[in-house]
Amino acid sequence: DNWIYAIEIEKSGRVWFGTESGISTYHKGKWKSFNHKKGLGASYEKVKQDNKAIMSMFQGQHHATQASPAIPNIQTADYKPNYIVSMHLDKKNRLWIGTWGGGLSLLDTKNFTFRNFTTQEGLPGNFILALEEGLAGKLWIGTNNGLSKFDGKTFQNFSHINGLESQFIFSLESTKDHSLWIGGHKTLTRIIIDPETGNPLNLQ
Repeated sequence: DNWIYAIEIEKSGRVWFGTESGISTYHKGKWKSFNHKKGLGASYEKVKQDNKAIMSMFQGQHHATQASPAIPNIQTADYKPNYIVSMHLDKKNRLWIGTWGGGLSLLDTKNFTFRNFTTQEGLPGNFILALEEGLAGKLWIGTNNGLSKFDGKTFQNFSHINGLESQFIFSLESTKDHSLWIGGHKTLTRIIIDPETGNPLNLQ
């Protein structure tokens, strides 16, 4: 694919690429590709109800043009599981993959199997726009409907109710001083993370 939105590199030298038609990996001179047919992203039946009317909310947002028919792999505007918006390779060498409307995918990089998470599992939204691992090992997830923290078992979600200003979370960056910087629509937010619990101290 000619459009690459995310790159992650394992210590072994294996490189992962997130594209508009799935993910690809290059290692020791060989390529391997994965897409929805191989398990990437949740099924449309699982997300279609929660994805209704989402694209109208994206109007004027950074990613609104991604609903254009000119984009490769388009199925419907609110569901493109092969369209990879974000990726993160965690400390356990697992690859987390953010899809456009197909939820969050977790790839086991040893046996190449997928596990998918959507709003039915507790995510606030199925459009996964940003991923970041905090110092405490928790996964922070930026979505079309706020911020989420995943501890491996449950999702803890944050939105306007908790003091988060932007509904759309486009970028995340964790720093050594236990801060998490959050880039949203017309907003930049810094939250302080409790080093013992991994919970934000300045969100309700």
